[in-house]
Amino acid sequence: MAENLRSLRRKIRTVRSIEHITRAMQFVATARLARLEKRVAAGREYAQRLRELLRHLSATEAEFAHPYLVGREVRQLLLVLMAGDRGLCGAFNQQIMRTAEEALRMAPAPVVVITVGAKATAYAKRRGLNVLATYPGISELGRSSPALGLAKAIRDLYDRGVVDQVVVAFEDFQSVLRHRPRLEQLLPIPPDPGRPAVVTAPYLYEPPPAELLQVLLPQAVDAILYQMALGTQTAEQAARMTAMSAATENARDMIAGLTRRLNRARQYSITAEMLDVVGGAAAIGAA
Repeated sequence: MAENLRSLRRKIRTVRSIEHITRAMQFVATARLARLEKRVAAGREYAQRLRELLRHLSATEAEFAHPYLVGREVRQLLLVLMAGDRGLCGAFNQQIMRTAEEALRMAPAPVVVITVGAKATAYAKRRGLNVLATYPGISELGRSSPALGLAKAIRDLYDRGVVDQVVVAFEDFQSVLRHRPRLEQLLPIPPDPGRPAVVTAPYLYEPPPAELLQVLLPQAVDAILYQMALGTQTAEQAARMTAMSAATENARDMIAGLTRRLNRARQYSITAEMLDVVGGAAAIGAA
């Protein structure tokens, strides 16, 4: 029984150490999430206004056909796969990989891949995909990060005709409890089916709409891609916070259960020792 007591105490110490780690990771994810939520909300508003401006410009300059707005025969498709750099975030990465599998299954042409994040790179290698480039994890997609070249590289591939369509597998973040993987076409920019491109107000543009589109369309692609990356990063932190919170609660429940087992074992040990003493005294008295 003494060995059992030592084993229970060792298990309690181990689980308590795990609980400290998961709680610390939960706090870190919570702090990062609070910072990223403001950025993703502001970026979502910016991307929405930019899309509205592009629709208005396109309707104003109906005869202007920019390559980013006009579809072409798809001979090669580019899949941009965004995932996390680390695990311990529940089914976050697995859900994005399932979305990527759907994109590969529905692809109308041969697929080449650009990966963002260590988990996406590992998946592409394991799957045997044709990877054109790999970029740092989404946590490094800041304004000073070399990963900002991602949008430029994608536009260059499309401009040179290396790829004819670009789709992105990413996580669409709406709130801590509402985020889901999505597959969205980036190039050519698809029309918004819910909002037809019609001129609703007599805007005056300087320079003319055709010149504005030449400048705005590349910026729009960059902004939309950055918003996807930012949403994926925020969703990863939300998933990690939720997973670590559940792990912390499970560790606390396990500690409580092990403590009850330890107390019962100690009581049993004490009772057995008392019975031995009483039994020995009774034997001596009878003699």
